[in-house]
Amino acid sequence: MNVSFSYDSLKIGLFPNEDTYIKKRVEEYETKKPGKGKEWEEEWEEIKKNAETYFIKDFNKKISGKLGITMSRNYPGTNYTFLLVPKFLEIGWSGGIVGSSGTLEMDVVLYRSDDLSKPVGIMKTGSIAQNETVRKRIEALYRLTAQGLAKFLIKNVYSKAK
Repeated sequence: MNVSFSYDSLKIGLFPNEDTYIKKRVEEYETKKPGKGKEWEEEWEEIKKNAETYFIKDFNKKISGKLGITMSRNYPGTNYTFLLVPKFLEIGWSGGIVGSSGTLEMDVVLYRSDDLSKPVGIMKTGSIAQNETVRKRIEALYRLTAQGLAKFLIKNVYSKAK
């Protein structure tokens, strides 16, 4: 099945949207060291792309054998498309012994691939993760969310289809 991600309605911490968050962080880094803001912004996009890849990989690992479903970007000829819409991300922080967990809330919208105007199913999901770096926390949040979605589908779709 197809999958795509949309960050159009993502709120990050106290920021109303991702663009505002990025702008603020870039300004902070540029003030400290010119060029560092652009470097951070590129790293942010890489973190998201890697997290999406982990989502797909972990989803497939958990569900492919049981349901025979494989999730991929630009998968031709599929009947269904998942649109994954992260709605809220609290990045969290780590200070060695103490820290704050990262949190992800995501809408999972299922469409028939031939009609992306009408969802056939919507689910809200999320996860909480602790880790020492922002990159690892965000990747863990996406992985846990993928595993939760796969578990839900196995329990509520696979078991009922038998």
